[in-house]
Amino acid sequence: MSAQPTEILSPADEAKLLKEAFNIEIDKLEHYMELLSQWLSSQKHLPQNCSKNFLRKFLIWSKLDFEKAKTKFETFWYSRLSCKEFFFDRVITSDKDLKCLKYTYGVMMPKLTPNGCRVNIVTIFDPKPYDILEFCRTTMMSFDYKFHVDGVVADGVVAGEIAVCDCDKIQPQHYPKLFNASSLKFVKLGATNFPVRIKHIFIVNCHPTIRIGFNIIKSLVPEKISSRLVILENPRELLTYIPPECLPSNYGGTAESLEVIVGVFVRHFRENEKFYVDIGNMRPTGPLPEKYKMNYANEFGLDGSFRKLNID
Repeated sequence: MSAQPTEILSPADEAKLLKEAFNIEIDKLEHYMELLSQWLSSQKHLPQNCSKNFLRKFLIWSKLDFEKAKTKFETFWYSRLSCKEFFFDRVITSDKDLKCLKYTYGVMMPKLTPNGCRVNIVTIFDPKPYDILEFCRTTMMSFDYKFHVDGVVADGVVAGEIAVCDCDKIQPQHYPKLFNASSLKFVKLGATNFPVRIKHIFIVNCHPTIRIGFNIIKSLVPEKISSRLVILENPRELLTYIPPECLPSNYGGTAESLEVIVGVFVRHFRENEKFYVDIGNMRPTGPLPEKYKMNYANEFGLDGSFRKLNID
């Protein structure tokens, strides 16, 4: 892999973070890592060429509950198979799986917060051509970066994820583009099946009608995550929660602009195209078990219109 566009903790700082954020001792983590690797080698239906960093995330996510880590690991791979439209057959060009960056900025901020969290910014600056499938496919490459690459030099980990969603350009007529069956599938996939620890989700510049959609999302995800989704009246309030060095200049921070940071990740994805294509096509062998199928009706009350939406 080429040089990574995000900060990596030193082994000493990482061990400190594991203890403070997760109450995990590094020696115990390494012990369970050996057990998880041995277990995986016996599960021939699951992908075998997983990085050490990737495996560690499931143990940390499960707080060293070994049985839970195994279940979450298997569920992760089958959930990707159930949502294959988001992952498989990647083509990393500006007209295919990087296409959404023509109307959406989605970045991971390079610097970690003082308590070891990664800040992620998403803003749709031109909602007219927005396409949920294009957005999800590009976003899933960013998730694969987090899972398989982020911290790989030091087998690193972060304390949690902070997301900022800017809805400045989103108007009521764009509601069906944002909130539909595909976006619900995407949200539930990330909220329940990915080895990430969500610390905060901040929504800024949100029209009252669009706020309804986010409130519906809050009712559909686990309560712990729902309680961490916060709608801010003023985007300047972000600086109350996030230090300026972890925010782009677009939001009053001291880091580089969204445009510059997006460019760094685009170059990264293009330079490592084979890696992301191969990761995207990794899957379990055999048929998809019934319990892992994700078939959601449109729980936003929309089928392309506002007919079922009850707005008070």
